[in-house]
Amino acid sequence: QGDFVLPSPGNTLQAVAEGADIISVYTELQNQGLNLVVPADSDVQDFAGLSGKTVGVSALDAGEVPFLTGVLSDEAGLVEGEDYELLPVGGGSGKSSAS
Repeated sequence: QGDFVLPSPGNTLQAVAEGADIISVYTELQNQGLNLVVPADSDVQDFAGLSGKTVGVSALDAGEVPFLTGVLSDEAGLVEGEDYELLPVGGGSGKSSAS
C-alpha cells in the first residue's frame, strides 16, 4: 500500500471501478498520452479501419485498455470481441514491432 502514488489516469479509473477507496488530489496528466500507430502504408487510416483486426496492448488489464475500447466504441462503433480482438504484447521498448 502506498501513501502517495503517481499512476496513469487509466490505472486510477480502473482502481476506483474495482472499489479502491482512494482520492485524487492532483492530476498531472490531462490525457493518457498514448498514440495509436500503424505503418505508413497500412490500410488502417482511422479507428473504423481496425474492424476485423487484432490490436496490441501492453496487457489486457493495462490502464490504456479502457481508453482504447472507449474510443473505438465512441468513435467507430466497434465492440471488442465482435469487431476486433486485443492482444497483450507486453510493455517497454521494441514492442511496437510486434505482429
